[in-house]
Amino acid sequence: MFSKTNFFIILSLSLLTVSISMAQNPLELRRQQLGRTQIPKLIDLGAPLTDNTFKLWDKYIKDYAPADSAFLVVTQMASRHYNINRAAVAKFIYESYHELFPEMDSIFNSRIYICEQVMLTQEPNPDTKSIYHNYILKNAPSDDAFVAVQRMTDAYIHRKFWDSAVYVYEYYRPYFPISTRRFEIIIEILKAPLEKLAVQNLGNMINTRGNEWDPTPTPDGRFLYFTGDSRQGGKGRADIWVSEKVRGEWQLPKNLGESINSYRDETIDNVTVDGTTLLLSGNFQGSLGEFDIYLAEKDSIEWKSLTHLPHPINTQYHEESGCLTADGKALLFTSDRPGGIGPFVPISNSYYHGNLMGNMDIYVSIKQDDGSWGAPINLGPTINTPYAERSVFLHPDGKTLYFSSDGHPGLGRLDVFKSVRLSDTSWTQWSEPVNLGKEINSANDDWGYEVDISGETAYFAGNNYVIGYGGWDIYSISLPNKARPEQVVRIRGKVTDLEDNPISSIIKWEDLETGEIVGTLRSDPRDGYYFIALKPGRLYGYFAEKQGYYSSSKHIDLRNNPEVTEINENIVLASMLELQQKKQSIQINNIFFDFDKAELKKESFPELNRLIKLLNSNIQVKIKIEGHTDNTGTSERNLELSKQRAEAVKQYLIANNIAANRITVVYFGALHPIAPNDSESNRAKNRRVNIVFQN
Repeated sequence: MFSKTNFFIILSLSLLTVSISMAQNPLELRRQQLGRTQIPKLIDLGAPLTDNTFKLWDKYIKDYAPADSAFLVVTQMASRHYNINRAAVAKFIYESYHELFPEMDSIFNSRIYICEQVMLTQEPNPDTKSIYHNYILKNAPSDDAFVAVQRMTDAYIHRKFWDSAVYVYEYYRPYFPISTRRFEIIIEILKAPLEKLAVQNLGNMINTRGNEWDPTPTPDGRFLYFTGDSRQGGKGRADIWVSEKVRGEWQLPKNLGESINSYRDETIDNVTVDGTTLLLSGNFQGSLGEFDIYLAEKDSIEWKSLTHLPHPINTQYHEESGCLTADGKALLFTSDRPGGIGPFVPISNSYYHGNLMGNMDIYVSIKQDDGSWGAPINLGPTINTPYAERSVFLHPDGKTLYFSSDGHPGLGRLDVFKSVRLSDTSWTQWSEPVNLGKEINSANDDWGYEVDISGETAYFAGNNYVIGYGGWDIYSISLPNKARPEQVVRIRGKVTDLEDNPISSIIKWEDLETGEIVGTLRSDPRDGYYFIALKPGRLYGYFAEKQGYYSSSKHIDLRNNPEVTEINENIVLASMLELQQKKQSIQINNIFFDFDKAELKKESFPELNRLIKLLNSNIQVKIKIEGHTDNTGTSERNLELSKQRAEAVKQYLIANNIAANRITVVYFGALHPIAPNDSESNRAKNRRVNIVFQN
């Protein structure tokens, strides 16, 4: 049992500095009721906390209660413990003297409740465990009582004494009959065999003796953005930095400059798949609420100034953790706005469920045809709980969601979870979230995990590893198979002109079977670099687009889930002026025919429709259509087939109001191959239709 003589054991903790100045108004009331009573000089309320001090104070309280001076001593005794992170002791003090002040019942109950809420944020020590135990027995099966059970396991989980933590959950499980499944899941996590995941500090190029957090890798793995505190060369305290990986090593980070960083604190949330847009959150000038989401786009020289996302993304409430989907069509974020799952509890406003994070939910907003953002959609009760969901990250596969929550079954405070989107047409249908396990999650807040494009590695910040440089450092960790997303196909390269100069362009990819534009991103305005991630299951066309240039296209067939995971493919754009002057032949890549047939397949229509749009915008331009085949079959058959296919393209253009006198047709059969006819893939390259632009 807890001993009163242990009230004054001082812990070297400084997690909270909340003052419990709860005495002023009640004291005025008591003074009116009982009259002012002076505390004798021998009762020094500023005296060190010793056994002798306790004996003096305890005797005075019992001798003079319910006088206001005795109440002041109770308050001082409790607040001294409260302010050194011993809220459980403060609660015990108020409970011990409660009966001596019968007319102050509501005041004591209020203070006991406050102490209970605060103690649920703190880890018990051996002297206070009995207080937590009694609290659990009194309040089970409430959620707050469950939080107290979690706190009872904190020390065991920190020290990886998994069996001891299991014992605690097994002991209290009968008191929570409505939460049996929650206990079972946590016990399964604790009993699971270790997978010995590799944790690696990113080294002294990234980490310093200060704090680094919010690791945000670009999906292609080339760059790592992060927030660093008071680093040399910074603009303020917390700035955003970027490091490039060269030959497998992270280089010295660069500050993003004054367009992003200032004397305020800046924090990074995410980066788009193409690496050209950053998402940040903070309380900057012009914010609608206490925390808002911002965008920053890259131009040919530097990052542009922050763009504040308008209502309904940002509101008067707290918004953060913006994450754009790989196709650029949706924005996920977290908010404590009213109307979520469970009660409205603002972040940092009051103690709630063992923390100060309130009730945060994950939302998604869909980009409209006019470029605006639609009304946010709550992801629903499978993902969101009546408690805190934060740190959202949707993998470029478009369906695997990683987030942190203290509402789903976990090891304590925020844990990292994975869920999979079950329908491409719904944002509220998700698989049951899976806890990523005891090697990733801890008894502390675990959040800010971002997963690389391969799904094999996650990045996070931590401060409880012996391999750190000091403060919060950035680490990588290998992910177990259960935590990995689906594989996506990565296509990267550069967009250049005919002279190999980089071009800033819009990159689009489409479903060639439906004609739907699936995603839109940008190439890097500095070097023309582009990167897109494609989910298996479709026949894709992808192309670069820029005003005044012919839109060069490529395609890749992922309908049969091929093993290929990465393709390097440069895209060359030619200006219409160059094409007309040089009369250069340009291949139309995404034209499809069945074997030995001349009828256009529907997958050809998106490409031809772009050609029609170009011709309508350049009415003075004429074209010559060239038909080619591989060497399969006789020369006569190949010549006839190339003619029929070129004519099929011509007739499609005419049917879509392109004048016949603007089109001529030539055909060559197999006479002009662009690859040896020694494999099916090479023969496919030779079966083609080319266009020559003419004045």
